[in-house]
Amino acid sequence: MASSRRIAALLLLPLLATAGIAHADGLVEPGALAGRVRGGASPLASAAVYAYQLGDLKLWKGVTDEKGRFLFEQLPAGLYKIIAAKTGFLPAVVQLTRNSAAKRQWVEVQLVEERPGVVAEASFWSVRQQIPPDILRELGLAGETAVAVAAPAQALQVEARVQALTGVDERLPDGGGQVTGGRLDLSGEIRDVRLDLEGNFSQLQPVNFGGSLSGSTQQVTFNVEGRGNASVQVSSTNNRLDMSGSEPDVIGLESHRVSWSQPLGEGRSTLEAQYIAESNFYGFGVWAPLGIPTASRSWRLEGSYATPLTDRVSLETGFRYREHEGRYANEQGFILPSEQIDLFGRGGLQISPGVLLEYGLYSTLRDGSVWLTPRGGVVLQLGEAWQAGSSVSSRFRTTGEDGLELLDFAPAYFGDSGDCEQGEDLCYRVFVARDGDNSKLSVGATHRQFADTLRLYFDKNFYNFFESIYLVDGDALPELTFEMERRLAPSILARLESNLAAGGGGVLLNTRQVPYENDVRYMVTSLDTQFERTSTGLFLSFHHLAQNLNPVEAVRPSEDVGQSLERLQVMVTQDLAFLKTLASDLALQLNMEFSRGSLPSGRQYDDPDQLRRRVTGGVAVKF
Repeated sequence: MASSRRIAALLLLPLLATAGIAHADGLVEPGALAGRVRGGASPLASAAVYAYQLGDLKLWKGVTDEKGRFLFEQLPAGLYKIIAAKTGFLPAVVQLTRNSAAKRQWVEVQLVEERPGVVAEASFWSVRQQIPPDILRELGLAGETAVAVAAPAQALQVEARVQALTGVDERLPDGGGQVTGGRLDLSGEIRDVRLDLEGNFSQLQPVNFGGSLSGSTQQVTFNVEGRGNASVQVSSTNNRLDMSGSEPDVIGLESHRVSWSQPLGEGRSTLEAQYIAESNFYGFGVWAPLGIPTASRSWRLEGSYATPLTDRVSLETGFRYREHEGRYANEQGFILPSEQIDLFGRGGLQISPGVLLEYGLYSTLRDGSVWLTPRGGVVLQLGEAWQAGSSVSSRFRTTGEDGLELLDFAPAYFGDSGDCEQGEDLCYRVFVARDGDNSKLSVGATHRQFADTLRLYFDKNFYNFFESIYLVDGDALPELTFEMERRLAPSILARLESNLAAGGGGVLLNTRQVPYENDVRYMVTSLDTQFERTSTGLFLSFHHLAQNLNPVEAVRPSEDVGQSLERLQVMVTQDLAFLKTLASDLALQLNMEFSRGSLPSGRQYDDPDQLRRRVTGGVAVKF
């Protein structure tokens, strides 16, 4: 039990880590990696230090001397994580690149003193998915000889955060409504078990008496993580929007998911099951593509197993099974279910410390046809902190009747759309990235050609479901991405992201069998600035979406149809913890969103250029 506590505490995510190189210190021998571990201004003796090589999956261990110094005499070239820990302090991690085994380097690691009886805001439990399983396993094997952070004396620790908000939302047609809601987060540790509960609730009611717009959203997630890094997560979402007096009058979406993850042998296995039911959500609009259901039910089961085969080879295999039922226009009930089975395998091969090859093969069985999607890629380490990479995947049919197309429909969210698993026939990706001491930079380009119909959502807020575009069979979509993260001060971190895409070319049939050629464009930019270890922060984002449908048949008396939407979001959070008389941790939040544009829904705004707003404010208390 005590050993498990030490291991769990050792794996806490670092709250503060700084690194430097080329330090003028006599301890640095030729070809050595040396450094010092400090706690505040004082050096820390007898602190455990680990050097973990990410490419070859190797681990070196050391202990600091009376001046807080440590030394690894020989470390091969490669990418490393330097991890330091000591009893009474929160561990820290520094990422380091060694271009040559003969290079001299110096690393300074700063540990923050642990506060007894207080659950860390960023603990191992909250970020464990970001740490590879082999790192967890190797650090756990450090055993009793490792110097680790002592586990809290209390058998039960609980932290709660409660948030309440209210405001107005005018982004929906018919004037929108008044929004009230709240959020509840509970986190606790019972010996070797971590429990997390998150709940989000909101209510939308008409602003004016006799209004026709109302709705509600509920989302609950429960997560349990126990000894051996096993975890179980259960989530449930239920959304409803009542637009009485219109067609359709009710829009609904519910989702229930259970996932399980467990170390198995040298690797890790996962299993996930999900049920989704919707009505009038995917196909809301007079020009929704033909084949989009007015209501549907789907079941999905997915399992995978990932393991390192050797020091240089990793492999993941898995399966996906989906069953889908839908009701379409002029149908009285649900049609016969369609089934789809996917089998996949993917992995990596470390050719050298600077070259990583990626590979994969996906197969799909549906409607009597078998489709294969091979994938390949390479990642190159360039210099001190630069990386470059590229990948390609292509789908083709191997068996099945002539002329039988594997066409499908699926919803997707913008943040999840960059993995080339959204119904593409062909997908190319290239990127260049830099990971420095105080900044990160990534520039990339993706080109995708679609074979399935995809509705791409840009906001997970249920009341913003219309902020989306359709991508159909034949569409080609080039996209540029830019990401930058920079530490503006020791406790201020800023992150800038931007995506720009324009394409189309596919033919879309609306519900009246009228063909249109698709033309889509979007730009999504966000800036997130956080004051670490506090609730203070500033978030800015700007969305520009445009989709035009140009009639294919010139002789048909039809006008161009489309939508154009712009949205600006500003969210400010101010920490009021200095008001000790009110609460130990109190924060105020103000969220303002302004949008304008037209909607392809048959419920057009009176003036597409009119500025519409969503303003909500609230207070959050942590105890």
